[in-house]
Amino acid sequence: MRDQHPRVLFSCVAENRPAFATMAHSLALSIRGFAGALANAAIVVNFVDGVEPRFAAPLEALGVQLRTVPRVSAANPLANKLRMLELHAEHEFDVLVALDCDVIVVGDPSPWIDPGRIAAKAADFDRFDDDEWRRLFDVVRVPVPERTLTATATGQRTYPYFNSGVVLVPHDVCGRLQTAWLATFADLGTALAADPHLIRTRWQWLAEQASLSLAVLRAELPWTALPPEVNFPSHVPVPPGTLRGPPIVVHYHSERDVAGFLLRSRTPAIDPLIDRFNRRRAEVTGIPYGGLGRRSVPARLKRDATDRLWGAVVDSPWYDSSAARRVRSALKRAAPRGRRAAGL
Repeated sequence: MRDQHPRVLFSCVAENRPAFATMAHSLALSIRGFAGALANAAIVVNFVDGVEPRFAAPLEALGVQLRTVPRVSAANPLANKLRMLELHAEHEFDVLVALDCDVIVVGDPSPWIDPGRIAAKAADFDRFDDDEWRRLFDVVRVPVPERTLTATATGQRTYPYFNSGVVLVPHDVCGRLQTAWLATFADLGTALAADPHLIRTRWQWLAEQASLSLAVLRAELPWTALPPEVNFPSHVPVPPGTLRGPPIVVHYHSERDVAGFLLRSRTPAIDPLIDRFNRRRAEVTGIPYGGLGRRSVPARLKRDATDRLWGAVVDSPWYDSSAARRVRSALKRAAPRGRRAAGL
């Protein structure tokens, strides 16, 4: 922990649509209300291809600077978040806190701000098998590293594979990360066009997130792993004991109602923090709030069935064992090429 706080710039990228404007406003509101020593830090919201005045006004009332940016990729909108790294050329700060719109800040991130290293949390899930990872490493000519991180939602041991929803980037590293990330994202796109079976079709949208991790390794940038508290998923169950301290950032994904209030989480311990934020949002916006809601029964049943199916496979002790990886690799090599796209 540091006695003096570095200068921090919070940022996110939003589409010029109501849902994104609501999420961006919720994020800014949460920073102003609950980020502790960083509550008054600068915030920049980047809107892709323009911003309507009705979206701008509530953000500007919170002291948020708005910036219009061109699209990085029409095929993968998630890649638009790379626009945040351009801010190093326009703003003075020590660390950029680059966030997805679908997060809220519920505590003080100051203890985790390091002006010397990129910091990010391990991904919630590692969707790639070992063969896919080795092909990805080969594309960017990176030696296969050790599996040193733990996926938050499954407890799997994984390579340095980060969730790109919360990334802390030192000012002096922003330019190098931007160059490496863009190049790596482009290289993965080229490789996937040449070989659509490089990774399974249903996970190809994760190329943006994978390219972050590969870029950090490829450019040999200094990094450190954040604990789950700094990017905690509310939309999926996590193993007991995952939270080792008070949550700092809650990543809620699509878990919100039609009025924009966050829904009850899959980890009851963080529900009071979500409820506290919802109440603050109701005060500021004047939108009625009747307490923490939850998804409909059919939606919960469908979600829980998916969780059980995935958990039966991925959470099993044998899933990530060396023997299991060898068996999967052998089966894939023996399978017709058309079946490989489906994976195991």
